[in-house]
Amino acid sequence: MKTKYYSMLQETDFKSATNNSWKLVNANHPIPLYVGKDENGFYAMEYVGDFSINKKIKSSSVISINHYKIPSGDKSIVFSLIDERWMNQFITFCNDVCNQTEHLQKDSTKGYEAVCNAYFVWQKMFKGQNDILGESEIKGLIGELLYLKDHLIPIYGPTRSIEAWSGTDKTRKDFSIDNTWYEIKTIDVGKPTVKITSIEQLDSSIEGTLAVFQVEKMAPSFNGINLNNLVESIITMFTSLQDKDDLISKLNKAGYFPNTDYEEYVYDVKNLTEYRVNNSFPRLKKDSIPVAVASASYELLLSELDNHKK
Repeated sequence: MKTKYYSMLQETDFKSATNNSWKLVNANHPIPLYVGKDENGFYAMEYVGDFSINKKIKSSSVISINHYKIPSGDKSIVFSLIDERWMNQFITFCNDVCNQTEHLQKDSTKGYEAVCNAYFVWQKMFKGQNDILGESEIKGLIGELLYLKDHLIPIYGPTRSIEAWSGTDKTRKDFSIDNTWYEIKTIDVGKPTVKITSIEQLDSSIEGTLAVFQVEKMAPSFNGINLNNLVESIITMFTSLQDKDDLISKLNKAGYFPNTDYEEYVYDVKNLTEYRVNNSFPRLKKDSIPVAVASASYELLLSELDNHKK
């Protein structure tokens, strides 16, 4: 059975190192990957091999990239974390590099290319954005990601589920796939209504699903869900770089970039209720409102939807 390297690295693997000291990630891994601290004391990952430098790979405000010539005649590329607030994401990135290169042949000449390709996907997450989403947007995105992770991916797989996600376009259904669709809402526990922000969200001749999460905001110390850990848990589910890239691109479009401030917004998911949206479901439809009404939002009383539960 093939050894799995994902999630092998821990914070202690980096913090136990001294400046400019390195240890091999795993002697059985097909390419030489090292972790430790660079000469400036930054946590870092290094790959050593015989390669031509890719001039398109560049540092960001979070990750510094440097190439070196070493006495053996090989070169090395070092990824250094220059903003320690991103430590969790950096560890996940390093584990992903291990995972994405474990299929290579021993001492493969494609090691450098594979390492760079992994970084090209992750660099979208390492932009160091200072602004965060508003709380209603945070809750909405958590609901969509939870539904993606726990309900759609097990049925449709990661590739098709991500392709189906259009929640970043607020005038469309959150997910549309095959001959159905899903609209996801996240509200505070005990709230009696759910807001439908556009006519298009529930308007369709095809039967779909309205999924309503009820959540409670908790103290940051609570072992609940925040955007950062939810995003990381989904990314680690994927083996395909393309799937990771597509997910990160959609997260960026939604306005999400990892930020430690999100760890102040921790939620306990109390309940998920799914409703069958068909011809008998109470909703506004474009063909039943005056032509002069260009857009509208409305609220549904959850207590009146019991007959439509799935």
